[in-house]
Amino acid sequence: MLKCKEITGGIMRTAVRSMTVGRKCGCGTIHLTIDYGDDLKPVMIHMTLGKSGGCASAQLQALQGSLNERLTKGDDISFIFDQNNDNSWLNIRCSQIQTEVESEYSEVDKSDVHSYSCPDTIAKMIRYLLGKIEQEKKGGKK
Repeated sequence: MLKCKEITGGIMRTAVRSMTVGRKCGCGTIHLTIDYGDDLKPVMIHMTLGKSGGCASAQLQALQGSLNERLTKGDDISFIFDQNNDNSWLNIRCSQIQTEVESEYSEVDKSDVHSYSCPDTIAKMIRYLLGKIEQEKKGGKK
């Protein structure tokens, strides 16, 4: 049973499981964790940018807060990796493009060896993890 906690403006679900993935981008290595409940719906996202601080980490914190606000309200966040959506984070580019990305989790987007920016990398990691959760829903491997 998924535990719920009332908060102002909605209900915050308590996660019972999580998946983590990491990938290099121009600013460092982003580690992203998705917490999800018994219903296999994402509850919260946590992101860190290696050991770095400064502007890139602040931007990551802002993106994380925005995504978690949407999850708290029960909104779908798949718009960030939907190429048909004008608000997609895929292919957003910055000057720190990382080519031939090496990842300790090499199965993340094997077909895409470029990391164009932090938002692009985050969208790809979330797409990957939501796909893994979907596999779990269908009774596949974790």
